[in-house]
Amino acid sequence: MRLSIFEGLSVDLSVSLARPVPTTRDNLVALAARTLVNNGGRYRFKLAGEQVNTGLPFGRH
Repeated sequence: MRLSIFEGLSVDLSVSLARPVPTTRDNLVALAARTLVNNGGRYRFKLAGEQVNTGLPFGRH
């Protein structure tokens, strides 16, 4: 999503859902299901006439 108030700034968001995963051969122990949320952004600008992108992480990655 691009924010029109800040030219060149974009925001990224992803959500991943993971089901329980067996961790033993007999399937008696499993890692719990989990939801992962990643967010961040990018800022695009010109430096010495060349297009440059820089990452802007937010929160935990």
